[in-house]
Amino acid sequence: MASLSRGAIALSRALRALVLLADFYLVALAILGVLVGADAAAWIWAPPPVAIKVTVLSAVLGFPVLRGTFALGASTGEEKEALPLTEAEQPELCGTVRSLAGRSGTRPPDEILLTEEVNAAVSEDARLLGLLPGRRRLYLGVPLLTGLSEPQLHSVIAHELGHYSDADTRMAGITRRGRDCVLRTVAAFQEREQKRIGKDRSNSGKMLASRALMRLMVLVRSVERPLRWARMSVSFFVTLGVPALGLSAGGSGRTRQ
Repeated sequence: MASLSRGAIALSRALRALVLLADFYLVALAILGVLVGADAAAWIWAPPPVAIKVTVLSAVLGFPVLRGTFALGASTGEEKEALPLTEAEQPELCGTVRSLAGRSGTRPPDEILLTEEVNAAVSEDARLLGLLPGRRRLYLGVPLLTGLSEPQLHSVIAHELGHYSDADTRMAGITRRGRDCVLRTVAAFQEREQKRIGKDRSNSGKMLASRALMRLMVLVRSVERPLRWARMSVSFFVTLGVPALGLSAGGSGRTRQ
């Protein structure tokens, strides 16, 4: 009875995870359908300039959706760096994990991996939407092994093994795929928005520089005009010559008798 109930729980969780993942794809396809319909309507009834603007806007909005929805093959970069622990190296710890798994009513992990984090975690490579079990891994942080007492460490391991008992790890693959879809879509929109903000800042800087240059030109012209008049005045008096000023041609500074 317990195995049947666990199988029913796993099946219900698989269906819910599959529905949630399918809902995201349906929403993405609906958005793309609306954008394509708007483009078609614009090219049929609107003038060509308006249709071009609508098409460009649809491409800007639709590209992040396509990128986030269909880029599932890329790695998320969240793989843990861990050191495998063999039973020959730590027979007591491996025996403790098997004993706790038996008391929890679940299959023990196939691998025990040591990490540098102050944390513990479990994973399972389930198949067929989580209906079939897969290879199990238990991650233990070295700070936990050195900082916790034996009963405390047993409690942490038992808590992690409880995730196996409740079939929590069966849906990890589907849940991660759905999360990656959402995160990639949001990241694509954020990247496009950051590019737009950077472009606006660049345009603002160019506009401020052009305004400063224009003000400098106005200032130079405002100073240039008085200087021009002063230069013309000096040239005028120089052209008249020294006799017009009542001075001798020799420049002695004496007045004529």
